[in-house]
Amino acid sequence: MATIHALPLSFPNYAGFENLVKPTWDAVGLTVNRQKLTELVEHAAELARKIITDEMAKKMITLEIDSASRRNRHVFGIYATYFSDKKGGPVSRCLAVKEMVKSQTADHLKDTMQTEAMGRYKMLSGQLYVVIADNGPNMQASIRQLGSMLLRNPDRENADSANQSSSSTLMAAETRAVDAVLQTVTEARLEQMLDMEDSEPEEEAEDTDVDESWEEETSEESSPGEFEFKGTRCAAHTSQLAVWDVLKSHTKRIEAIKSLVKKTRLVKYKQAFMENNTFYAPICNATRWNAVYLMMKSLKDQRTNYRILEDSFNELCFSKHWRFIDSACEALGPVFYLSVELQHEHVPLSEFYALWIACQAELNKLKDNQMAVKLHVAMNTRLKTLTDTMQFKAAIYFDPRFNYLGANRLKPKEKEAVQRYLLKLYDRMNELEGVELEVVESTENCDFVEEYLDELFDGDEDPIPAPGPNNHILQRIKELEFQKRVFVQPLLCKKPRFDIMKYWTAKKVSNSEMFRLAKVVLSTGSTQVNVERCFSALKLVVTDLRQKLSDPHVQDLMVLKLNPDLLPAIVQMMSDEM
Repeated sequence: MATIHALPLSFPNYAGFENLVKPTWDAVGLTVNRQKLTELVEHAAELARKIITDEMAKKMITLEIDSASRRNRHVFGIYATYFSDKKGGPVSRCLAVKEMVKSQTADHLKDTMQTEAMGRYKMLSGQLYVVIADNGPNMQASIRQLGSMLLRNPDRENADSANQSSSSTLMAAETRAVDAVLQTVTEARLEQMLDMEDSEPEEEAEDTDVDESWEEETSEESSPGEFEFKGTRCAAHTSQLAVWDVLKSHTKRIEAIKSLVKKTRLVKYKQAFMENNTFYAPICNATRWNAVYLMMKSLKDQRTNYRILEDSFNELCFSKHWRFIDSACEALGPVFYLSVELQHEHVPLSEFYALWIACQAELNKLKDNQMAVKLHVAMNTRLKTLTDTMQFKAAIYFDPRFNYLGANRLKPKEKEAVQRYLLKLYDRMNELEGVELEVVESTENCDFVEEYLDELFDGDEDPIPAPGPNNHILQRIKELEFQKRVFVQPLLCKKPRFDIMKYWTAKKVSNSEMFRLAKVVLSTGSTQVNVERCFSALKLVVTDLRQKLSDPHVQDLMVLKLNPDLLPAIVQMMSDEM
């Protein structure tokens, strides 16, 4: 009740609650009050963190990060996503909702990720696959600094972080994992990452769910096939930027319509609204374009009623805006549906791409709508920042909608880079899981055969490499280019959408080696909406009447509230301790 339903920690002292349960507590000699409940929550939260730590062990992890302000508290949220064999799919866990008492510079955000995610949950540097954040410069710079830190001195940095929350473990395994990563990074890239500078964040408005800075950083080039710890942009936030690229040129018109909508709230019009059975159109705000669309759509859907109101009250002059409203609703409709689809708990990178392309196809049909034409161009431009990463290319390489016999979404050189990348990922997974591959070599002396071949063909300038432990894995990876094609569905499709996770789960036995890779590349999401939902839940915990809750108490409550499926196991563990 204190965690899932956000009741105050003092709720056991409510008179009505005591009347219901105190006789039972007295009969069994049980005392429950605020202090006892606080201790119980603290212990339960530690058990939850232990369960999550055990779940994440030896798995490749995707982190989602975001920041927001609530009741004059500036918080930084961290989620982890990974594939759970027990649940048969990706699992997202809230790791921390940390109050930030210093300026949210890239360096401070990096330290928080290092301490609250890696240290507290004993996460090895080799487990980090990617970090998802919005386009804010401080967020992107913090990810680069984290990668730079791990490459520079992973042993000492991670040990210091782990000691702040728990004893350091598996240092030898971590050292081997980091050494493997270092071998795949060029010296030039290492120097580039070490030279990155901090970036100051822009001030965030009160009660916002996303970074309200519309600034974003340019993408960086990386060597093909490099396996490096890197960040990716949030697709939901990037789509929002694409819309604002277009809407910012219509600010005056939108503000004029907004002023009229506000005016309809006056008492003098209330009777007319009631008689005509008209609903008030929602008032949009300056940071959420979907609110603009909902305002326009409400006006369009009730046009007849608003025209009646305009006949009675000349000052409610919507007539000069109807053409713009119609155009805006037609253009923003497909993008609004895209934003709804991107709000799901887990949207793989390849699924976001399918949705994005389907949305662009819808806009491409609206040739006579200038706003739709501009929006199509803006989305196509913004898409480049989302598709340049190796993690994205690896995801669509596993998707039969984009990688099949004759597909040209990835050029030949890109496919080769992805194949090398996946092979290195497979090696890293084996190292984390302690899997050792045996090289099968022939013990029979066949020098005379080799000599004969050399004479027959005058020797090979580029001989085929000797058999290695992963040659058959590389062959399996290349075979993905011959998958049977699955067609991309329209955005407004009535049939059930193609589920890429179910597609690969069905191949768990028949293609187990590729399924291992698919679990990683497809468990990586395309958004950080989980963290945004976390901030919405924070409103129920930190209220006007609970502003004195300390940061540790808030963190404990949020970890339990946002990981509710762990409670049965926690209760059982606490029962076993008694």
